[in-house]
Amino acid sequence: MANVELPPFIKSISGKLGNVVYRTSKNGKIYTSKLPKKSEKPLTEAQLRQQERFKLANEYAKRAQGEPVYVRLAKKTGRSAFRIAFSDWCHAPVIHEVSRRSSCIRIDASDNVHVAKVRVTISDEEGNLLEQGDAARTSGNAWWEFATRTRGTILVEVWDLAGNVTQHEA
Repeated sequence: MANVELPPFIKSISGKLGNVVYRTSKNGKIYTSKLPKKSEKPLTEAQLRQQERFKLANEYAKRAQGEPVYVRLAKKTGRSAFRIAFSDWCHAPVIHEVSRRSSCIRIDASDNVHVAKVRVTISDEEGNLLEQGDAARTSGNAWWEFATRTRGTILVEVWDLAGNVTQHEA
């Protein structure tokens, strides 16, 4: 890739001209490269699945880029709200820990953008539902808590804004 210096009156350039692609980086440097050649090989199943995932993430990001959480993060980070929403769609939340303290189940969960909801389901040994409800975020915002005296198998489900769900059974 070549580095190009243009006259000062041209602030940026991007796009294709003939067989050359021009790109302007965030720091203002302009780069050129040869136009990439499209492969003649048919796409694999994995590539087709990835293309579909990319398409769905793109559609979500277009719809969601106006959401206040994404706009606020965009202002803080300097990234676009679209990119943050796209990234949120691609990354499911993570459950770090589920613990029980006498009458409370505590959940430590995170997401690259925002954990939207945490649901706790308690069932008996046969799988019959004993109790279910949404956990509440603690005042320090680090943990989610669900008050219960019911004993049994605990299933924790964590959602992010994009609708991704992660489950953990304890």
